[in-house]
Amino acid sequence: MSIVLNHMISWRIYAVGKKRSA
Repeated sequence: MSIVLNHMISWRIYAVGKKRSA
């Protein structure tokens, strides 16, 4: 897995969690 791809996946998970919290 490339670093960029890994970063995008991690950011997506973080965004989903933030949306759930809100």
